[in-house]
Amino acid sequence: MLIRPMNPQRSHLFLWRGRALVIGPGIDSRVHAHFATQLTWGLDAPFQARLAPDQPWTSTRAAIFSSNQPHQIHCEATLLAHLFIELPQRAQTTPSALVAAFGDDPECTQVQIGLEQARHGGLDLQRAEQLSQDWIACATHHEPARPGFDQRISQALAAIAAHPEPGLSGAALAAGVRLSVSRFTHLFRQQTG
Repeated sequence: MLIRPMNPQRSHLFLWRGRALVIGPGIDSRVHAHFATQLTWGLDAPFQARLAPDQPWTSTRAAIFSSNQPHQIHCEATLLAHLFIELPQRAQTTPSALVAAFGDDPECTQVQIGLEQARHGGLDLQRAEQLSQDWIACATHHEPARPGFDQRISQALAAIAAHPEPGLSGAALAAGVRLSVSRFTHLFRQQTG
């Protein structure tokens, strides 16, 4: 589903299965947490962020807030891009980072260009999905996977992310990682909750 614009001049909202991309003026938030992992990028200037009310503010251009991680954002007239990603419980591979590496990574230039296109309304849903995958790849590029997460389930989760259509079956995913349906189902439930 594509919804735009929230504000005809500056804000856009893209929603699709397990993802939301919001581009618009930053707002000052209260300390909060949510199920989705959040990637935030200051498009035209740095913003302030912190992980608890008793922590000092950190000035940053890019931040990652893990699922269920309390956080707060403060900004004045800064245009922000937020990508919210619903991930299975055990699939959280990226810890919170108030100064995320993707903000200065030259390999993420294409993501920034895509966000600028979205800022001006030049983004369809297919491009929004590709942009989100590229952004996730940039954000997790230097982060190792957590130990104990089965590689076959990681492969199945990557297949789901790459092909989010509802017709993808557990049997097809099991075959793709060379497991029986029953073993795949057991591991998937165990690993993802």
